[in-house]
Amino acid sequence: MLTSIITSYAYDNVLPVQVVDDSTTKKRYKTVYARNLKLYKGIDNTIKFTVQNQEQKAYDLRTSTSLLSASIPEGGAGNGYTVGDILTISGGTATTAAQITVTSVTTVTPLGVITGFTITTPGLYTKPPYIVNNILAGGTGKGAALMLTLQAESVAAVQFNLLNDDNMSVLFSRQADIIDAAKGVVSVTLNEGDLGLVKTQYMSYSLALLNSPTSQYQALYVDDNFNARGQAQVLSGQYPEHRPSVQVTFVTSGSNTVTEVTEPYLTLLNNTYISSIIFTDANIKRSNTLHTIQILVNPNWEIFHGLFSGVVTIEASTDPMAVFNATSPTITWGTVDTLNLIDVGYSLTHNFEGVYTAIRIKVLPSYGTISGILYRS
Repeated sequence: MLTSIITSYAYDNVLPVQVVDDSTTKKRYKTVYARNLKLYKGIDNTIKFTVQNQEQKAYDLRTSTSLLSASIPEGGAGNGYTVGDILTISGGTATTAAQITVTSVTTVTPLGVITGFTITTPGLYTKPPYIVNNILAGGTGKGAALMLTLQAESVAAVQFNLLNDDNMSVLFSRQADIIDAAKGVVSVTLNEGDLGLVKTQYMSYSLALLNSPTSQYQALYVDDNFNARGQAQVLSGQYPEHRPSVQVTFVTSGSNTVTEVTEPYLTLLNNTYISSIIFTDANIKRSNTLHTIQILVNPNWEIFHGLFSGVVTIEASTDPMAVFNATSPTITWGTVDTLNLIDVGYSLTHNFEGVYTAIRIKVLPSYGTISGILYRS
């Protein structure tokens, strides 16, 4: 017995983008290929972007930070300190420097080794200090250092745009979610409905960085050639997709030429309205198919108090040549369902099953108004 094993892979869809960082002086790496952003219809698409500088290093999206916590590394307790010493974090660009207060030290040789401290001033930095072995300044001793954990007080926003290549109009624009500000990781989720009406095509995307202190947008580039527009490819056929309903049109009884009746379909006694032919996906081999119609009753109080009564008949054909006989009376129709509606004052839906090549709907009103019928399979 032969067993077929198919392997599938679950991994993040991650694309790098670059920001021109004035503090970067070297450019050791060069992006030679920017792959397409692939978007699939019928499913939610989550894309991660890593913002990098021109050295391909993570770009810190934190525009201001403060000291969240700290710990004494091995060999970093110093000596000669006294309880009450106020020590200052070194480095970074600070609006207010972070400080700690010594709460306990050793009282035996070696004297003044820090054994306890509290953060008295978390500080505020526009450029973060070094977080590994940060040498402390001040106090009565020497040699103290800390491992720092910083928290973001504010972060830069990243704006994502999806553009139509035909006229460069914006399909939608939204702010990315910050995943890891320190490492420049953001994500954008395009829900299934966002691409529902978008046809399979090539599009463009762009990202911009909004720096909160300056409130100015800055371009993010997809390669080293200052190209701010990346290529996106919308693909279909991989997942089930929402299908829009078909608006049914009507002709009068006995007419073989499709002449649309002006909506709403007003009451004409002893007159049957016949819908245009709805062709189904006959090429799809299925044992059964669910069909749904929605009858929209016009709630016009002046016309029979907004109520509708009449007979709605659903007819279908299994003729494989029906699509070629669309205007011919030779199509053989059979009745699938008959709905006897009495004083209906609301819209209603009806489901039926079967594999058909063509479907049509007949409406014989007694009184009232139908403003439309929708069909979906």
